[in-house]
Amino acid sequence: MSGGKGKAGSSEKASTSRSAKAGLTFPVGRVHRLLRKGNYAQRVGSGAPVYLTSVLEYLAAEILELAGNAARDNKKSRIIPRHLQLAIRNDEELNKLLGHVTIAQGGVLPNIHQSLLPTKKATSKASQEDKGTGISPFMPEEGVQSPMKKSLMNPLFIAVKLPALYIMYALSFFAPKASLSVILRFIFGVSDIDLSVEGVRKTKTDEIDRKRPAKNQLVVANFVSPIDVLVLYVMSSVKSINDIVVLIPRGSKVFALTFWQFYTVPFLEPDAAMPGKELRDYKSLAEKLVILFPEETPSNNKAILPFNNSIRDQLLSLPGFSYSTIVLRMYPKYITLPIPNVSKFQYLCKLLTGKVFVKAKIVPHTDSKQYSMKIAREVFPDNGMPLIGEDLSLQAKAKFFAYYKSYALPESSRRRK
Repeated sequence: MSGGKGKAGSSEKASTSRSAKAGLTFPVGRVHRLLRKGNYAQRVGSGAPVYLTSVLEYLAAEILELAGNAARDNKKSRIIPRHLQLAIRNDEELNKLLGHVTIAQGGVLPNIHQSLLPTKKATSKASQEDKGTGISPFMPEEGVQSPMKKSLMNPLFIAVKLPALYIMYALSFFAPKASLSVILRFIFGVSDIDLSVEGVRKTKTDEIDRKRPAKNQLVVANFVSPIDVLVLYVMSSVKSINDIVVLIPRGSKVFALTFWQFYTVPFLEPDAAMPGKELRDYKSLAEKLVILFPEETPSNNKAILPFNNSIRDQLLSLPGFSYSTIVLRMYPKYITLPIPNVSKFQYLCKLLTGKVFVKAKIVPHTDSKQYSMKIAREVFPDNGMPLIGEDLSLQAKAKFFAYYKSYALPESSRRRK
């Protein structure tokens, strides 16, 4: 005698939705019904709703990511229609696709005629804006804090966290992974690292863990702040900091730095000598996690600076190595350090008194072609990081910093008076 519907002993297999079969979150069946009801064609194939659903899901994820960035830039914890408006209108492709869509309560974007705008003076040293994007990659960001937070909360955070930092730093010589993870997440306030891998759903955590940076791997990352290597180390599968080698090109040479030497680089002036040693023996990189910053110098995380041309192909074809590109984004932007306009202690106070959100996207190199700087550079604009022209190089940064110092010092002296 057959069991009733839903009976525990039923031998029927559990039904699987079409969305689950396709690996999608959006409902494929509902899209199929809407296509049939809309009478868009005499016949709707079984693959059409799957393709359309995947496109809709990709567009929704792209818009939500850009809207989330707009919300963080406006210091909001919730996405509102205004952020959707900014996300769509400021993206060339999305604006072309959704340019005629009206977003309720989205507000408007200013559209001022060019003749009514003030003419720009020749301020190449002052602004150092890229001609193509209008971005000033060397301009430092300033955070806005309330008087109560400055006078009451910040000293309290420093008094509590600074002793804990010294304790965990001492423990890092015995248990580096655990100690530095505590420092990053609880003392420096980087409570959340949004890690993703291209082509892998976030629900597949096992596959994401397999793609984490590891030994015998070279990763190319954008240079943002003094804690970049600390973030990459915590999210990697490497246990010892001695298994990490940081490579930074400067001029015609590539310098190899240790874990602790790296954090001093953003505090150096652009024309200062690099710490570490010149890389000559490529065999010494075996059994190491190699982190390469081809930009030479940090930016404010708004764009990608020109890559150094002295990186040899031998470094990009190491035997037994795998290659990947990592796109780093940090919020709020004042945690970046494009120029050394603050001391090490001042920057440490920023970390001790604030919260930092990090997004990291790993793009593994799976192509049959040899990995190259051109391939690595093409990854960043595909993930929302525009490229800066070749004129904004390290020499341009040195000129900008010289102007910045001559402008900032009189301002600070006037404030003291």
